[in-house]
Amino acid sequence: MIDKRMGRRIREQREKLGYTQEQLAERLNLSCNYYARLERGDARPCLDTLIRIANNLKVSADALLQDLLDYSAPFVSTELSDRVASLPPDEQKNILQVVDLLIQQSQSRQAR
Repeated sequence: MIDKRMGRRIREQREKLGYTQEQLAERLNLSCNYYARLERGDARPCLDTLIRIANNLKVSADALLQDLLDYSAPFVSTELSDRVASLPPDEQKNILQVVDLLIQQSQSRQAR
C-alpha cells in the first residue's frame, strides 16, 4: 500500500513536468523496467534513488511521502502557498480572510 501511494505521486509529478517514464528513467540512470515498477508500487526505492527522484521531479521527498509521514506540515504549508501564489492578488486577499476566519474558529474551539 505504501509503495502504491508513493508511486502514484511520483507518476503524477512526472506527468505534470511532461516527462515520459523512459525520459525520467534515463535521467535517473535507472532501467525503464525498474522505474515502471516504482510507479506501480511493485518496487521500493533506496534512499539514494528516492532523493534523485525528488530532485529530478523538483519536489521534496516529503511531498512524495506526505501521507506516510507523521509530520509533513512544511509540505502542506508549501503546497498551500504555491496554490495561492498562482492566483490574482484580489483572490489571494479573499483566501487570506477565509484562512484567518478558520484559524479564529479553530482557536476558539481549542479554548473551550
